[in-house]
Amino acid sequence: MVESDLDGWPRWLREFDQMLATRPQIVVYGNVRDVCIIPSSGVPTEMSVVEALGFLLQLRQVVVLKWDPTKELSINPANAIDRLRSRTPPVSIPDALPCELERGALPKLIETLIAEREIPIAVIVDYASRLGQDPNGLDEDSYDFFLRSLRLSHTATERRSPAPGTAPRFNPVVWIADRIQDLPAWFLVGNSRIGQIG
Repeated sequence: MVESDLDGWPRWLREFDQMLATRPQIVVYGNVRDVCIIPSSGVPTEMSVVEALGFLLQLRQVVVLKWDPTKELSINPANAIDRLRSRTPPVSIPDALPCELERGALPKLIETLIAEREIPIAVIVDYASRLGQDPNGLDEDSYDFFLRSLRLSHTATERRSPAPGTAPRFNPVVWIADRIQDLPAWFLVGNSRIGQIG
């Protein structure tokens, strides 16, 4: 897929596509529970924001893992779990997906996935606004979660050089939030490694 293939797509998705070449983490915020219209095989198709992001990533041949604070972890396409396990060494992921995954285990899983070099992978953290009650007065577990995610934004390495129509440069982490203020200011301010689309 090349950029011209996104003609007719919403502007924010075209912007997201461009950020995949430069940012290891991206926050998508605003009306994230809206429905958007995506041209799918020439047919206008209604999708949620998360579905549209996943659709675009899969067009880029990216395996998409999605996690939300209800602790559910899922993978798309479903058969990608076999590709990840057939790697040498195999990528360490839960035995069956979808499954429950505690928030405390998520940073280690993200760290493992973004280090994968052969298979392009994205992790979507849905309902990121619900990860802490007060983004600037976090409890210890929430603080540790965002601190580890901040470190990962700085230590993420390129998986390949980007070229038109290819998978993204990084294995991205995509945060879905209602408002940008729902995430800690120290996590975002001055961090050019985390893109923002709202």
